[in-house]
Amino acid sequence: MQIKIELFGSVRLYKNEKPVNISRKKTKSLLAYLILNPNRHARERLIALFWGDSSETDARRALRVSLTEIRAVFGDSVFITEQDWIQINPSVDMWIDVLEFHNISKWTSEKNISELQSHLKLYSGDFMQEYYDEWVIDLREKYLAMYVSGLLQGANAYRTAGDYKSAIDFSQQVLQVEPVNETAYQHILVCLAAQGEIDAAIKQYEKLKQKLFTEFDSLPSPEIQKLYETLQKQKADSSAFHHLTNIPQATTSFIGRQDEIEKIKQNFESHIHQSFFLNLKGPGGVGKSRLALETARQLLRFYPDGVWWVDLAQISESRYVANTVARITGVKEKPNQEISETIGTSFQNKKALLILDNCEHVLNGCASLVEILLRTCQQIHILSTSREPLNTTKEKIFVLHAMPLPKDNTANTRALINNEAVKLFVERASFKATGFQATDNNLMNIAEICKKLDGFPLAIELIATQAQDKKLEEIKNEIVKFEKKKKQLTLQNTIQWSYDLLNETEQALFRRLSIFAGYWTEEQAIQIAGGYIDSANQLYPQTSLNQNYVLPISAQTVIRTTLLSLVAKSLISIQSRNDNMQFLMLDTIRQFAFQKLREQREYPQSSLLHAQYYLNRLNQFWGNMYTSAEKQTLDTIETDYDNIRLALSYALKNKDITWTKGNLASLGRFWVIRSRYREGREWFTKILKHPSLQKKDTPRATAFNNVALIAWDQGDHKQARTWYENAMQIQKKIGDKSSLSLTLNNYGNTYYNEGQYKKALPYYEESLKLARATKNERALNLVLNNLSAVMMELNDMKRAETLLLESLKLRKKAGDKRGLGHAINNLGDLNAMRGNLTKARKYFFQGLQLQVEVGDQAGYLNPILNLANLFVIKKIKLNDVPQLLGFVEAKSQEIGKKLSHEAVQAIEEIKKSNIELIGEPKFTQKYNQGKKLNIQQIVSIVKNE
Repeated sequence: MQIKIELFGSVRLYKNEKPVNISRKKTKSLLAYLILNPNRHARERLIALFWGDSSETDARRALRVSLTEIRAVFGDSVFITEQDWIQINPSVDMWIDVLEFHNISKWTSEKNISELQSHLKLYSGDFMQEYYDEWVIDLREKYLAMYVSGLLQGANAYRTAGDYKSAIDFSQQVLQVEPVNETAYQHILVCLAAQGEIDAAIKQYEKLKQKLFTEFDSLPSPEIQKLYETLQKQKADSSAFHHLTNIPQATTSFIGRQDEIEKIKQNFESHIHQSFFLNLKGPGGVGKSRLALETARQLLRFYPDGVWWVDLAQISESRYVANTVARITGVKEKPNQEISETIGTSFQNKKALLILDNCEHVLNGCASLVEILLRTCQQIHILSTSREPLNTTKEKIFVLHAMPLPKDNTANTRALINNEAVKLFVERASFKATGFQATDNNLMNIAEICKKLDGFPLAIELIATQAQDKKLEEIKNEIVKFEKKKKQLTLQNTIQWSYDLLNETEQALFRRLSIFAGYWTEEQAIQIAGGYIDSANQLYPQTSLNQNYVLPISAQTVIRTTLLSLVAKSLISIQSRNDNMQFLMLDTIRQFAFQKLREQREYPQSSLLHAQYYLNRLNQFWGNMYTSAEKQTLDTIETDYDNIRLALSYALKNKDITWTKGNLASLGRFWVIRSRYREGREWFTKILKHPSLQKKDTPRATAFNNVALIAWDQGDHKQARTWYENAMQIQKKIGDKSSLSLTLNNYGNTYYNEGQYKKALPYYEESLKLARATKNERALNLVLNNLSAVMMELNDMKRAETLLLESLKLRKKAGDKRGLGHAINNLGDLNAMRGNLTKARKYFFQGLQLQVEVGDQAGYLNPILNLANLFVIKKIKLNDVPQLLGFVEAKSQEIGKKLSHEAVQAIEEIKKSNIELIGEPKFTQKYNQGKKLNIQQIVSIVKNE
């Protein structure tokens, strides 16, 4: 028999999955109490608690009736009873939502956030919401507090990972039960601002302020008020508001280093009104990264324009430093300008702190960027961590040493327990080994171990993990033996010792995990480091027994168990990132593991598997492009990007790598949609030289077609046409009519964008013919839309409408929101040409909304221009028109998008007409204001009243 009891919301009872009922409310309350307190209970105490207002005779009778009613439903075995006491039977199979909910207190950001979500779902309402016994009310408050705490933990985890939408959702759930929870409001304000929705963030602050004043006659906390001031400043001064901070939440407590933190803070605070650069220098494993992040947390209030943490451990070359910084800070590349210069311009007038973590392997890239920022920016502060100096001008070096050690022969318990190294050992050991604590008997051993490890935090953490399996005396003796062999227990030797303690499977996986750049998932570990085809692969041994009898150990079981073992030994870490459980290896440990990978001659195979995995993954992604899954797919590529870069670097060195139409097209789509023009063009230029891509086939033509798309958006029209022609030549020669249909459409665009509509027409017509013949729906969707635009320009409205309606139908079917946005914008054009301006405005706005939703920054420029033109024609919102034009100019420069001939011409005509209506001084003022607006502000301007 299985009993299931749900106590959140209304009390619900189940027996063997079927609902059962107990009629008396008091009986259900008694059952809940006994279950939640499973120890023995004196009958007298239960009588006093539940029937204290009744006579003794009535109370005893009521208790007997309630116990009888419970037994009638769940059987006699549900209780263990004696004359004087009652106890719920611990052997009964029982599931209670409240007891499951208790696990929420064990959740940390190291675990998968889906685990937290499953706990939170259990809370379907207040604990026993229809009951008002004193013991119930106390627990109700306790569980509500746990629920709110869990939601806030989830909001913080999502916010740290950059998933602002989910963080806001969790925070709003808090407000449903605690309408004035200031922590929830703080998350909402920061996340809205991080998405560029500053007006919405300000409205949330005003809502909180009103509630606090109305209900409590009080004001928001000083922290919230300070945040509000920052939002007001951002609204007035800047459109580039991305993160107040992306510093990750610490998963373990920070021990010691208070003197170092204060000295570093003093350095930055004393230079608060000027640019300043401090390099936190020290050997690997000394705790530079953790100290930098902890210091930055304490400095947040000094930087209204944000604190950005850039982990450089995952990038392989100096030339990617500036790109990585730009991606994290939200800076978009501009044509004919180095990205480092663009970053400098973006931060020119901002008071911000940039943390460049793990610089030692990309010193040149870091030094170059730092020099530019210090030269360009008036108030930028930079904190780097490195094993070496960056050798830049104005560099101040702060050398970090190991933690202070206990004095020799110190037996003073108080002195030992307060030593930072000892504190760290005890804290990390207790984290891994439940119940571990410092005692008078073990403190001397802990102190000796810390001294043997020279006070290096990483070494202490690695050895502390062994406290769960070994006695301290045993660990100390093993260190002594190790020292005799190695002479000195350096950090490298400590990692070696931890490595030697691993079994063969753990050692192999540990080595191979070093092939990843940054984060990896369990599935990626299975296929790349484990070498398995898939996670469900069953590992049946050679045996004469029936295979079904052998334990079905899967690849997932092996890898998951091994990964968790490495986590327990602090050789890798685990955290929830983008809704997935992901793993990471500290750079110092990764270097050791990578050295072992080479020593075992596994590097070539690991690199090949790594490159093949990510190229195959990109190949599979091609099927999601131009569909409803496109944005999510592009986001996944963004998450994998450091590993994709590494895979591309290896692929270029390996002549046996196979390029496909799918992986090349997916890369091209990503670089174009995410405005990574410069880097995309560099990669394609190298890829086109790869030995396996010299054959004139579909992959080579695909590379030409995609690099041409990038070159055209950069404004390099001559080179773009040459590359398109190269692609078409190959496609015609090999008879690849399907791919040719897409390239013909793109080639036609080169003439359309220059206003040469009659020249574009034959290419579009041929593209349409081939797309229909080969059933290439991607090409068909694109050319239908583009050909309809040409027909409008050539005044063939009937055919334009026919083509456009077919395009709309196909794009809706495919779920291609980006393409649908383009088509709806064209539908607005068609209605405008026919004089139906009300409908046109509706379609332009819908097209804009779709492009904003999918994040297509180049795509939403056309509907904005169309709306600006419509406002001038209708003589409405005339003071807003210059702002729209200013925004289009600034955004096109920001993303490096060359506007079409038609768009440039339209801007000049709108500008001329608007100046005549409002005057040049006001136009110029509003135009410059528009350059500083963000897309959410633009949407608010053009929205129908």
